[in-house]
Amino acid sequence: MIDAGPPTVSSAGAAGGVVWVVDSGARTFNALDARTGEQIYTSGAGDVLSDVRRFISPTVVDGRVFIGLSGDLYSFGLK
Repeated sequence: MIDAGPPTVSSAGAAGGVVWVVDSGARTFNALDARTGEQIYTSGAGDVLSDVRRFISPTVVDGRVFIGLSGDLYSFGLK
């Protein structure tokens, strides 16, 4: 079960949407299929987030996902 803060939703047009959440319990970043709720991505052992607080909400800009945490900025994406 994901102990998530507020979700962020993005869309790839007709390809569907993605719900992005930060799991404060596991200190990971997750992506869920907006239609089914199925988990499609979770950050791995090398991407464990530092000092995660509850109510952290990711920001999506131009195909990249940003998470700001206590002086650290994490960026995920293909670009």
